[in-house]
Amino acid sequence: MSVNDGSEERIRFRIPVLALTALLVVGLIGGWLIAAPFVSGIQPRGERWLAATRNDVACGGALVSLAVVGLLGYLAASTRWLAAYGRRVSSE
Repeated sequence: MSVNDGSEERIRFRIPVLALTALLVVGLIGGWLIAAPFVSGIQPRGERWLAATRNDVACGGALVSLAVVGLLGYLAASTRWLAAYGRRVSSE
C-alpha cells in the first residue's frame, strides 16, 4: 500500500516553474545586454557602433532568441500533453 503525501506532485509542479523562470531570466539578461551600451552611455549617440556594442547586441539577441525558442518549445510540449490527456479522459 502506497501513501501519496503529495510530494511527487509538488516536484512535478516545481520543474516547469523553474524552467519557465530560467527562460524568463535568460530573456531578461539578453534584453539587458541589448540595451546596456545605450542606457549606460558607452555607445555615443549618432556614432558608428563600437565593437563592444555590436558584440553586446549580438549576444543579447542570441539570448533573447534562445529564450523565445525555449518558451515556444515549452508551449508546444504542454499543448501536446494537454491534447493527449484530453483524449485519454474523453475515452474513459
